Amino acid sequence: MSNPNSNTHISVLINEVNDFLLAQKKTQLIDQQVNLFDGTLGGGGYTQYFIDYSHDNKIRLNQYSSDLDQGAIDRVLSYIKCPDDINLELRNGNFAEVITTFENSFFDGIVVDLGFSSNQLEIDKRGFSYQQGGQELDLRYSIDVTHSCSYKLLRLHDWQQLGKILYNYSGEDLAAKIAKAIYNSNKKTAWTVQEMVDIVISVIPAVALKRKNQILSRVWQALRIWTNDEFASLESFIICAKDKLKIGGRLVVVSFHSLEDKIVTNYFRQLSKAVTEDIYGNKQYDFKIINARPIVPSIKEIEANPRSRSAVMRVLERLR
Repeated sequence: MSNPNSNTHISVLINEVNDFLLAQKKTQLIDQQVNLFDGTLGGGGYTQYFIDYSHDNKIRLNQYSSDLDQGAIDRVLSYIKCPDDINLELRNGNFAEVITTFENSFFDGIVVDLGFSSNQLEIDKRGFSYQQGGQELDLRYSIDVTHSCSYKLLRLHDWQQLGKILYNYSGEDLAAKIAKAIYNSNKKTAWTVQEMVDIVISVIPAVALKRKNQILSRVWQALRIWTNDEFASLESFIICAKDKLKIGGRLVVVSFHSLEDKIVTNYFRQLSKAVTEDIYGNKQYDFKIINARPIVPSIKEIEANPRSRSAVMRVLERLR
């Protein structure tokens, strides 16, 4: 297989994702028309890998990829390499909405990577890192949709509401104290990243200050998930994506958060247990879970990319 473009982001568990979607079925797919969907284009890692693998193995690929951030699509278009024998279509939008635009039983494989792209830390100016002090606390994946984090914070009814958001989306023990401090700061305009950092640190007990970076990371994670309504998008996506698979098609989800993985696990289990009986009374299942245990990055991958350490991959296949 050819090497991905050096500018292309190398996605987490990229070999494993390709293995389940293409490599395991290579002999069946050669000279066949194959439709794949990458719902979280990001830096283009999966998309470029699928293109390269299909080209090298004579698979006639229609690659559909989407991203909520038009900027991400524009960046990928500037460096992605797609030979003439591969059809590539990039769409701007939330993956949960884009997937609805395709007919049922259309895809041989679907993948979403729910991790936060390092490209957004490095390029966008939306306060995605607590180290970006002077930026506004925006946290939107796309400025064309929804409202910024600051906008939503300024319209909360009480600190208890924010406390639930911080705890439910991060599990942070200091969620209530942090929420109360944020709400009682009486801000009238948008927060900067540094202002939010200062508020959070101000309520961390001295004995816990050595953990301040972990606490800040959890607060930022919770605010980002809330701002972009990520969990609701994930649920909507799974409900729709299962119907877009061909028989034998697979849905791959790579998550980085225990609550995200719980959503995926619960839906996959429900789908794999749904059973009907044929006219002879034989049980028939519509879906099956391919990997009984979650697939996680190797030690080698974690050493090369520390951000991959919390990744969990699950695979569902449509049977009929």
